[in-house]
Amino acid sequence: MVFTVVCFIDDDIEHFKYYAVAFGAVMALIGFVHYRMLRKRRTATEYLGGFIDTITHYNEWTEEQEYTVEVEDGKDSEGRPTYHTETRTRYIHHPDEWWFHTSIGTEHQFPEDSYNTVATTWDTPMNEFSITGYEICGGVRYGDEYYYNDVIKRGGGYCDPICNQELVKYMFTITEPHVYENKVQNSNSIFRFESIPDDEAQELGLHPYPAINYLDQSPILGKSIDGYTEQLFRAFNAYYGGLNQIRVFVHLFDASQGIEIAEKQQAYWKGGNKNEFSVCLGLDGNTVKWCYTFSWMDEPTLGVNTEDYFRHHPELDLRAYVRWLAENIDMWKRKEFADFRYLRVQLSPKQAALLLILCVSLCAGVIYYLPRLF
Repeated sequence: MVFTVVCFIDDDIEHFKYYAVAFGAVMALIGFVHYRMLRKRRTATEYLGGFIDTITHYNEWTEEQEYTVEVEDGKDSEGRPTYHTETRTRYIHHPDEWWFHTSIGTEHQFPEDSYNTVATTWDTPMNEFSITGYEICGGVRYGDEYYYNDVIKRGGGYCDPICNQELVKYMFTITEPHVYENKVQNSNSIFRFESIPDDEAQELGLHPYPAINYLDQSPILGKSIDGYTEQLFRAFNAYYGGLNQIRVFVHLFDASQGIEIAEKQQAYWKGGNKNEFSVCLGLDGNTVKWCYTFSWMDEPTLGVNTEDYFRHHPELDLRAYVRWLAENIDMWKRKEFADFRYLRVQLSPKQAALLLILCVSLCAGVIYYLPRLF
């Protein structure tokens, strides 16, 4: 009798362990999914501007690599195979590579024809270099580089492309996405904007974030403008983006839509990213009827003065405005989003529902299938 009771207790304890492990695994998975959902709600993508400052070509080379293998060399007295270790050499061929390095400290591989385009445009001296190493067949490999700084030196050493616009045609601008913490966009704080779905935004004529094409992103949205004016704004974002942590977008609207369309644009972009300064202009032909700016500056000095600028310069001349921006860049101070750490971010109703369904499904699965394993 005592033996039977003890067996039942032992079985229950063993079964309880299985349940505890199973439900522990379920809760860990639910916790991980919850964390990932919250992380997605707390992060946003900003766009960093820069330019190519160095291009590098690495010549093809052969790597000599030693490795060890176990080789069977016989059998022992019991007939089991015996082995010894041998060191062998293999040769790995590395083809030519072409890379560009940027003013914001990143580097990327790109095709040979793009390398040649940059080198031809810069038209600066080629700088040859060598790399030595015991793993290189022959002990040395070679390459060559071109520097944007040589273009600047040739132009007198003045590197600001807005004040020295001769540099614009030599500047290869780039845009790189960067993920950062943004608790504002999905918080329930006073800073939160109304949610505008993509289909509604399209109907209203709002502008989505432009795609990155040919390494860069268009800074002027809404209407087509001449290529040189756009290149000036690209150059502004590339040069001052690194120095002053700013990215300018110009939104061009029909003036008849009213300034309310600019407010909708601000809501659609959820106020914009921390480094963005957006200028919305209402145009009647080539005349600026109204101007509305938005950014996260604590004191919107640049925004107020921009609106005042277009009141006094109603004839649209974006080239003159970008020069004014460069001359008044000291008015810009990027918002530190660390100031918003106190904000709480919760799951969206859709995320909460999905998490609940996942939790119930996993728990039901454990309850249904686990007893069938005993």
